[in-house]
Amino acid sequence: MTAKNATSPRSLVSLQRQQQAVELRRSGRSYREIAHAIGVGVTTAHRLISGAMAEARSAVAEDVVELRALELSRLDGLMVALWPKARRGELSAVDRVLKIMERRAKLLGLDAPAKVARTNAAGDEDEGDGTRYIVPVPAQMSLDEWVRRFAPVGSAPGVEGSRASA
Repeated sequence: MTAKNATSPRSLVSLQRQQQAVELRRSGRSYREIAHAIGVGVTTAHRLISGAMAEARSAVAEDVVELRALELSRLDGLMVALWPKARRGELSAVDRVLKIMERRAKLLGLDAPAKVARTNAAGDEDEGDGTRYIVPVPAQMSLDEWVRRFAPVGSAPGVEGSRASA
């Protein structure tokens, strides 16, 4: 079995066809229209665009991994500089170290939602599955805005400002 040559004329034509297909799709064309325009079948047009999308997603994922590593490295550098002062009890350094630790935990996904049980006014556990999650709302966003943007309709009973209770 021979290895595929990425710079062969056939590979270059295939790449050009894929780029044309993506541009046509980006402009709102259907797969049938794309297939007709570049002279391939509808299945091939779909495969070309799907392949390009997969490559783009992979590139973005790699960029995210690199950016996360860079940010963690920067935080580590700051931590190294502040750690001795925090250990000596300098409160401003302790505050900064805690902020760095919080940021690292967010970047690494260490802050998992806390599971809580629904209770009634007397403090007894409600019937049903009772499982709830505490989800952090970004400081720059109100609870109402978060619910409007992210909570599915009817999914947040009992949350003030949710679409379910509005």
